[in-house]
Amino acid sequence: MTCTGQGVSVHTHAALATRAGTCADALASTASTATRSSARGTVPASRFVAKRPAAPVVSDVMEQFFKGLQAELLQKIVAQSLDQLELEFFSESSKSHASSKSQASSSTSRPDEPKPGIREIADLRKLMQGPLNTQLTVFLFLFNVHVDLKDRVLEMDPSNRAKLVRFMSDMRKHVVLGFCVDERKLPHDFVREAYECYMLS
Repeated sequence: MTCTGQGVSVHTHAALATRAGTCADALASTASTATRSSARGTVPASRFVAKRPAAPVVSDVMEQFFKGLQAELLQKIVAQSLDQLELEFFSESSKSHASSKSQASSSTSRPDEPKPGIREIADLRKLMQGPLNTQLTVFLFLFNVHVDLKDRVLEMDPSNRAKLVRFMSDMRKHVVLGFCVDERKLPHDFVREAYECYMLS
């Protein structure tokens, strides 16, 4: 059985969506740990990086993402989000605050083993090469956990700020949670429910 117009099996979509959710949750967990550590006095590497340029203003940007009308922009902001996560939480300099912990773990890990978080980010980059529903699944999971990505979308569509803020809250409480606990739901179900949630926000 294949999804109409996608040419990718439903089971493959389900696996991709599961991987996207797992990766996003792993990134959020690691980011939270790093943030708490940085609060104890370590300055994140991202503080020393030039600020990103202002986001373009795009009316009804979220709706355009759902309809596939801004595919290039969608891929661009997801790539920027992943780049920032990798720099801020998984680069060598950003992990200097946990040097003693990493030294202890390095004695038990293999030299060729990917660093924590790096593999997950690479997996998410690969998923962004898939069909629109897969890209939207990755985007929505990142949008649910990455504050900078939320801010960037809000910058793009200031006239719909209240609607977007309501959407963020409703999606976290209902759509994401419902998708994670119901194994029968597929990526197109998740995207459809997210779209309906946005339209009703």
